[in-house]
Amino acid sequence: MVTVEAPNRRASDRFRLHPMYTRVVVSPAARAAGGAAGLANASPLEGHAYNISITGVRFELDEELPIGTAVDIELFLPGEPRTVRASGRVVRLFDSDDDPGPRRMAVHFSDFASAADRARLERQIEDRWFGMPE
Repeated sequence: MVTVEAPNRRASDRFRLHPMYTRVVVSPAARAAGGAAGLANASPLEGHAYNISITGVRFELDEELPIGTAVDIELFLPGEPRTVRASGRVVRLFDSDDDPGPRRMAVHFSDFASAADRARLERQIEDRWFGMPE
């Protein structure tokens, strides 16, 4: 096995979640841009989150959202009675040829619905509630 020493390019650590227990509700935002403008009136989509950091989340949905789509996200984190609400843009869509089944994608957070939402996520990340860093 080859070990490669490389610097961590991530702005913040991310933590693996338990997908089947971490519900996410994603709504294309009213401010959707580009080719995704028609998605702004779509119903919210439900799926599961895989990992999270203070800057974003990776999740899966039954339908793919195009890269660049503005979304509002509601995260139902394990052990947290209140959801965490954030907004952001889809920045990665995993290739369906390499990843069959529900569409996995990643969103970079641009802001949170409130300071309390951000504080809840920060607290859980600091407490390492989710488990081990990836």
